[in-house]
Amino acid sequence: MKPKILHLITSLNIGGTERNLLTILQFLKEKYDFSVVYLKERGKIAEEIEKLGIPLFKFNFFSLYKYLRKNEINILHTHLYRANILGRIVGKIVRPRQIIISSQRAIDAWKKFYHVWLDSFTAQFCDLIIANSLATKNLLCQRERISAEKIVVVYK
Repeated sequence: MKPKILHLITSLNIGGTERNLLTILQFLKEKYDFSVVYLKERGKIAEEIEKLGIPLFKFNFFSLYKYLRKNEINILHTHLYRANILGRIVGKIVRPRQIIISSQRAIDAWKKFYHVWLDSFTAQFCDLIIANSLATKNLLCQRERISAEKIVVVYK
C-alpha cells in the first residue's frame, strides 16, 4: 500500500510553488497516493493536477478537519503561508495520524510581526520544514526562531 500524502496549498494559480507541486505530483505519483486541497483560487494548475488523476478539493478549516479524520493520511504537506498556518493547526488537532511537513520557499518580506509570530508559533506543530535555500533556512532560524534541526534545505 502506497503512503498517503495530502498537499495543502493556498491557491493553484501559476507560480513557483504551484509549479513545484505539479512537478512533485508528476514524478512521484506512482510511488505515493496523493490528494491536493486548495483554500482559495482554483487556478490553471488545477487542470494539470486533474489530468494526472489526482483527487483535488477546495476545503475550509472544517472540511479539512473532517477529511483528515476520515482518511488515513500519512503525511500532510503544506505550501504557502495561509495553507501552512491552517494545515499546522488542523494537523495538530488531528494528530497523531500524520506527519506534518511545511514548505517555506521565500523570504516573505511582506510579513508583519503578527504573521511572523503566527508562523513561528505554529511551526512547533511541524515534524519537518523544507526550505528551498540556505538563506530561507537562516531567516527561519533567526526571524522566526525555528530550530535548525527541524529545517531541511531542498534546492529546486
